[in-house]
Formats: sequence, structure tokens, C-alpha cells
Amino acid sequence: MRLRFHLTIHVVLAMAFAPGVAVAQTFAWQVFSDVTGETCEVVHTANADLVVLSSTGQLVIVTGQDITLQDTAVDTSGFVFFEGAESGLISFQPDGAGVRTLWWTSLTGRIINVDELTGEPTVSEFFPEEITGVSCAACDFWDDQTVCGDGGDDVVDDDESPPLLTITVCGVSTPIAFAAMFMGLASIRLVRRRSA
Repeated sequence: MRLRFHLTIHVVLAMAFAPGVAVAQTFAWQVFSDVTGETCEVVHTANADLVVLSSTGQLVIVTGQDITLQDTAVDTSGFVFFEGAESGLISFQPDGAGVRTLWWTSLTGRIINVDELTGEPTVSEFFPEEITGVSCAACDFWDDQTVCGDGGDDVVDDDESPPLLTITVCGVSTPIAFAAMFMGLASIRLVRRRSA
């Protein structure tokens, strides 16, 4: 029974650290500024909203579950790369309400559609001016609202320490460092029993 419990803990922890599951909200994301003075944190596509991580340039889907798209990168000019191949451009475009918001478009101006499992981009049939009701505040989308401060408009500052990363096991949140220590101690105890 104890062995099954220890294996369950290991499986839960492994799933928490699985590639693609984002803890991205604990890292600073980029705020883009337009020549008109507009700022936007959220990159819109035809089917998802994303942010760009400041540290890696990777895109993170923040619509629904936060998922880091591991095979993406955005360069300093706003060009997006998927698996090393150029896959469009992030730029400010007027939306359906005439507000300049941030879009991931193809070079022909059509909005990109993102596969939410692989991150693979395809070109949709839509243009930014056909879409309304989009938000530029990343905090409107994060699963973990504690990173957004009291007003909901704050971005995690690069100079500030990020909050402790936590995981939830059986409804109880615990810091990852503590969970890793527990997992290590459980493994040592299991090894000692076998050798005794």
C-alpha cells in the first residue's frame, strides 16, 4: 500500500512538471508599445490569446489552461518562428472597433490560427479588423491571479522575485521545493526499506 502511495505521489509530481504545462505566469511577459503610444500585453490569434515571455521569447497560450508553446520564439523585430521556420509577425493592427491591438498575422495580413496542442500556426481566413472585443491586459487571462497584484493590471517586474511556484496535490497547494524534498525523502525511505 505504501509503495502504491509513493508511486502515486511521483506520478502526480511528474504530471505537474510535464513539458508544455506552463508556470509562465510566474515569469515576466513582454509589454509591446505602438508608435501611437498604445500598449498591449496580449497577442491575439483567430482562436487563442497569448503572451510572449520576456526571458525566452516563447509564446504562451493564456486562453483556457496556460500552455507554453515550446517550439515557438519571437525575435526583437516581432517575427514569430515555429520550429525555426518564420511563421508570421506580431504587430499592432486596428481591430473591428478601430482600436490598435496586438495580432499574430501572416505576411499577407491574415490572422494566424494556433494548434493548441502543438503550437503549429496556420493562416485563417480572418483579418484583425473583423474581430472585436479583444483585451490587451494579460491579467484578464492568467489562471493564477495572484501574480497580477491588487489592481489586476500589474506585470511581474523583472527586478522582483517571482512568487513561489506551487503545485496542488489532493486539493492542497504546496511550494514545489517542499514537494520535491518530500518526494526525495519518500524515495530514500523506500530504498532504506529494501536494503534492510
